[in-house]
Amino acid sequence: MTSLLVWIALAFGGALGAVSRWKLDLAVRSLIARRFDKRLQHSPAKRLQHSPAKRLQHSPAKRPGEKGNPPKSLLEKPTREEHHPHDEKPQEEPRKPLLAPMLGIGLVNVLGSFLLGLLIAAPMIDSELRLVVSSGFLAGFTTFSTAVMDSWTLWRSGRRAASFALLLGVWAGALIALFFAFALGRFVFSAS
Repeated sequence: MTSLLVWIALAFGGALGAVSRWKLDLAVRSLIARRFDKRLQHSPAKRLQHSPAKRLQHSPAKRPGEKGNPPKSLLEKPTREEHHPHDEKPQEEPRKPLLAPMLGIGLVNVLGSFLLGLLIAAPMIDSELRLVVSSGFLAGFTTFSTAVMDSWTLWRSGRRAASFALLLGVWAGALIALFFAFALGRFVFSAS
């Protein structure tokens, strides 16, 4: 009966780990997106684009033939080939961060490795609880396969340096976090 409870706890631990990973990744992505949007709002090109003179130059009045405005007569065809200054796109597109969307998964994997190092170093934890936490919660929490897939996505989009940086950064960060947490755990638990 005890082994059945361990299997059930493993399943729930994995589910809890996966939900925790999703929430942490979502929080990191939204934080990065807010910071990036704030930085774009304060850029000189963005201020020029939304200046009062620019707004007056491009009035919101629609031209005949645009979506929502029918032609003046049935014989008049809507023309979209006309060139209007406010149809132009800005000359310089803002650069998007290369690794920002993928940093959440990297942080999750490094944090999960750190927690695993602490768990390994803790001598007083029961073996069944250690199994549930490591193979259940932490296995569901970390997702190295997603980090590899993110690296592959960067590679295919031509961002070779970013691909290597992500892949090596996640794996190196996870190993360093694991060894640091293990050493820290040994120090803390041997003192008590």
